[in-house]
Amino acid sequence: MKVDVTEYMGAVSREVQSRDHQGRPAQVVIATRTYDTTMDDAWDALTNGERIPRWFLPVSGDLRPGGRYQLEGNAGGQITECDPPRQLAITWEYGGVVSWVKVSLDPVEMANGKWKMVKRQYSAALFHFPSPIFHSGRHSSAAG
Repeated sequence: MKVDVTEYMGAVSREVQSRDHQGRPAQVVIATRTYDTTMDDAWDALTNGERIPRWFLPVSGDLRPGGRYQLEGNAGGQITECDPPRQLAITWEYGGVVSWVKVSLDPVEMANGKWKMVKRQYSAALFHFPSPIFHSGRHSSAAG
């Protein structure tokens, strides 16, 4: 497989903002990446326990709102919000640190008429940016 490094490196935009989270100040990392896929396919890649290992790690647990998940050899947490196919919120619990992650899918029409998906991730812990979906993961496409 040939990877265009210049395109891959520029695929994610990141910014850090100060916001309130649950009434307390927090540093929030916002990452945005566009995928050439449909909203339904992006949602399925993000939430389907059989597809998640294709781009990240094997996951187990109760993968529905209120349920707890565990990534093999990594973090676990709770699914706090699920609004298919638009928004997913989870806690990311690792090494005694808890971050709050929210991923939203928003359609963006590109100049060539193709629809692409934008994922934004918010994490309340500045130096704990969990998901490889926004940096080098197993595949460069969430639709994997």
